[in-house]
Amino acid sequence: MILVFKVYLYLNEFNLNKTKSIYLLEGYVLRSTFSSHSQWVPSVMWSRNSEYLFVSGSYDSLVKLWDIRSLKAPLYDLQGHADRVLCVDWSIDQLILSGGADNSLKMFSFK
Repeated sequence: MILVFKVYLYLNEFNLNKTKSIYLLEGYVLRSTFSSHSQWVPSVMWSRNSEYLFVSGSYDSLVKLWDIRSLKAPLYDLQGHADRVLCVDWSIDQLILSGGADNSLKMFSFK
């Protein structure tokens, strides 16, 4: 998947302890690794307004807001789903949407 602002590619891959990481590539070079979800991450979406922010949704039922300048931890863990998060979207400024296997759509806002 090619992402906006710069040519970034994200990859999800199981490691040996079955946790999930998001790998951010710039061209063919690994730029950053983001590890905080405990299960598979099926959806990642970049902010349309900031080249530094993205959200991820995971089977651990969490949506996480990340800043690529801060590699230690996500900015926020957004809770609300009772089951796996299947998709995230950030099409509207300051409004993050997520859909889950619990048949719900959640909206998170921030400033």
